[in-house]
Amino acid sequence: MERIGRIYGYIRVSTREQNEDRQWIALREAGVPESNILLDKQSGKDFLRPQYRRLVWKLKKDDLLYIKSIDRLGRNYGEILEQWRLLTKEKGVDIVVLDMPLMDTRRWLPVFFGCHCRSDRSFFWKGKQLPICARCTGELAGILGAVIAFPFVQLVPAICIVMLFPMLLDGLLQSLTAYESKNWRRLFTGILFGFGLTTLFLQSIAGAVDCGYRWGHSLKTYL
Repeated sequence: MERIGRIYGYIRVSTREQNEDRQWIALREAGVPESNILLDKQSGKDFLRPQYRRLVWKLKKDDLLYIKSIDRLGRNYGEILEQWRLLTKEKGVDIVVLDMPLMDTRRWLPVFFGCHCRSDRSFFWKGKQLPICARCTGELAGILGAVIAFPFVQLVPAICIVMLFPMLLDGLLQSLTAYESKNWRRLFTGILFGFGLTTLFLQSIAGAVDCGYRWGHSLKTYL
């Protein structure tokens, strides 16, 4: 069934001196009517922007909103998630992020929805931002590596637990101080975390299955 809602676009630049032409061009090429494109020339630190608030008021169920990149929506990770929830869950609006094709709620809710997707903390491939940040890219690589390696490599749980700490410490240090991690460090610590946590999970599943098998076998012998 085809959607019957209206198509909107949102553009934001941080200052009046910044050029918004690339965003205009991208939204027009996506088929957004020029009359339905709203523009704010204001910082993304919060969502108290006149045109964004007007946009939210105009958006109705089954409408479609285009933005060029996730940071055009805002800069505050927590508030972006809240606005995304408001638009998609409460108002029933679909959102398409043009620079990140996987972030298209018409197709599926992406597995990286909890990722902040900040461009300065992400890797790029052929000029396109990857759909998840450097740390989440590492976690995904670690998860896949652990699944592949699990039948062949058995790590003791203590080593797996130690593998969790570099990412936790790196993130905690960045949150509490002026320290800013590098993307390669986010990637590496993410790999360790994803591998360690997934291995612990798989070991738990395997242990539970083995315990159930032994218990069932013992019960069968007793009966």
